[in-house]
Amino acid sequence: MPWGKPIVTAVKARLSRCVSLYDEIMTEVVKTADTAVYREFFEAERNLFRAGAGTDP
Repeated sequence: MPWGKPIVTAVKARLSRCVSLYDEIMTEVVKTADTAVYREFFEAERNLFRAGAGTDP
């Protein structure tokens, strides 16, 4: 399939950007050292995984 490699490349690039953004967000969350912020972030993360995978991480 000649179109397969460009699709894989595009997906890898998007995932890389997502990981970079996640790292930036986690850095800011950790800087706050506020348990309410931690709780809110991890609740949002859990909901994101549930929506994407249909289950808890």
